[in-house]
Amino acid sequence: MIELQDDEGLIFFPPERIASLCPDYGGRWRAVLEDGRVAHRPTPAEGPWPRLGEVQVTPWLLQRGAEGWRDPAGFLLPSGEPGEMALAAPLPQLAELPCPRGEIWGLRGLGGYDCVWLSDGGEIVQKRFRASQAAALLPEMVKVSAGQYVNRLRLQRIWYRGVACLLTTDHGQVLRIRNQDTVAAFAARMGLSDLTYLQPCRQELYGADMLRDWPFELLRAPAEQLRAHFTTPRRLISNVIWQRFRSRSGYGGVLSTSTADSYRGLLYELAPVLHRAGFLSARVLRELGLAAEIQEDGASRAALSSAKLRILLYGIMEHLVADGRFFSFRQFGFADREPERRRVGNRLPQVILVAEKASLWDAAGLLAEELGLSLLLLDGAPSLLAMEYFAEQLPPGGTLRVLAYVDYDPGGWLTGHAVGKHLRFYGHECAATRFLIRGEDFSAEEKELYARPCSSNGPGQRTKTRLWVEESGGLDGEARGVHADHVRPLSRVRGLLLRELEAGG
Repeated sequence: MIELQDDEGLIFFPPERIASLCPDYGGRWRAVLEDGRVAHRPTPAEGPWPRLGEVQVTPWLLQRGAEGWRDPAGFLLPSGEPGEMALAAPLPQLAELPCPRGEIWGLRGLGGYDCVWLSDGGEIVQKRFRASQAAALLPEMVKVSAGQYVNRLRLQRIWYRGVACLLTTDHGQVLRIRNQDTVAAFAARMGLSDLTYLQPCRQELYGADMLRDWPFELLRAPAEQLRAHFTTPRRLISNVIWQRFRSRSGYGGVLSTSTADSYRGLLYELAPVLHRAGFLSARVLRELGLAAEIQEDGASRAALSSAKLRILLYGIMEHLVADGRFFSFRQFGFADREPERRRVGNRLPQVILVAEKASLWDAAGLLAEELGLSLLLLDGAPSLLAMEYFAEQLPPGGTLRVLAYVDYDPGGWLTGHAVGKHLRFYGHECAATRFLIRGEDFSAEEKELYARPCSSNGPGQRTKTRLWVEESGGLDGEARGVHADHVRPLSRVRGLLLRELEAGG
């Protein structure tokens, strides 16, 4: 049996039921089963398959068309003629068994000295025979738990429902394991280190998004095809992005026609596809100005607003770039849309003055120009896309210093720390972020006039506020903040900036 992994868990199939096994991204292998389902494994597999180029195939499961051979999923295979494939000889029958060897799928102890064989024809009780003794008669029997065995050649899927590990045989019987020690012991008997992922584990590839290649272009796929393959908008968006990446990196399969060079452009390409898949309503398409793209207006499977769509798209792209490290924004084809918001200083390029919001840009620009500092103008949280291009502009070597001209509150300080984190991600050595405005810089009168309580909406925000107070001291130890706009005039901000420059040497 060949171990594979799909979006539900581990599956097991004999070589003759695997139509093709093809090298895939990052060293993993793509398997297409006889019914067209697609699964993967992180390493090659040994088997009796002949080859078409680098692809191992089961010849009688392929179809020849005008373009050449295709497997049941529709992937076009390399040209050529596959050789013969020899089937493994059937296992010999064992006289000690109560029925043909291949009909037995499990075994269960009955207590005492009796057991019962579990077969396609029903249960067969064997008196005065312990389950362990009976299992020894059949080499493919694997112990699941005390008194319970399964035929490893009849096991087809291992998956989880909550904390329970479920074993499903090729004819639909399900065995449950709840104890984690029992799960670990069964995994070891199966020769597996884990029953969730094949090893080596590539969570970023084998996770919930199940990134994979497709034999058709997702951007142009009809509704029926999309709805058959995708149950969540996240997985569809992730795979559209993945298909474009694979296309741009020279993958020879179905090419993506995506030409978007910005988040906005990609959003407009994705919206009609999500609508056809049932994840986006016609109303949201009209909000985006895409009413002409409407092909149908069926009920949505998920209430995805335009705001949620944007947040989801940004999160997926940053996951693929930052967590998976599959590609950079430049490699993906995203352009530097706002280069005017970034500038490298002519005297102290390693010192970066960061302004958190548009109301601070003018002041930050004047100060950076006067002192020869590098400048980064933000409109809220820093964009990983913008930081990629900025990181390329900054001088290599040495240690960067980030001076954050931000609100004195949890959001401002998170923004300042995020800039440093992003610069480190892109390979720069970066000292801990320093903040121009701190609690001790406000007079009692200013605290009375301008301070306001920090947000405490939800446990996440309360945690951010608590951590900020612990780090910054808050205002007299309290969770109150002050907007940077209240620090006036410009000469006062200049003094705070000079203080940080002198402190840094």
